[in-house]
Amino acid sequence: MVDTTPHPDGLLRFPTYVLGLLHKASHAEAGSSLRDHWVLVCLDEERDLSQQQLSDALRIDRSDVVRLIDGLESAGYVVRQRDSHDRRRYQLSITPAGRAQRKRVDRQIEQAQDRVLAALDPAEREQLHRLALKALGHPES
Repeated sequence: MVDTTPHPDGLLRFPTYVLGLLHKASHAEAGSSLRDHWVLVCLDEERDLSQQQLSDALRIDRSDVVRLIDGLESAGYVVRQRDSHDRRRYQLSITPAGRAQRKRVDRQIEQAQDRVLAALDPAEREQLHRLALKALGHPES
């Protein structure tokens, strides 16, 4: 879906603003909670993180992480347990249901990106992705 909302030229001149619009559009199209998905991906890939480690990895305030985990735990996607080595800390684990939800949302985001980036051919999409990664300092893949 193309965003036809007028945006000030003074903002459109910033690539980061434009990339942010694309990011928001793809998640709005997918109908997913952005931060919930981030948490599930992080826990699926990193395994058994503390809430503090998750907060640091995702650059999300600790109090926001607590609220996110509360919701994901209620949904059955995440398990929170006291750390056996430090009772002040919680260890987080993704559940099989959480892993399935992560995969479901991954597919929704991929489909949404196909719609949001429909004006770009596959080579242009790859170039956009590669340049964005380069701007973030990630090595060429």
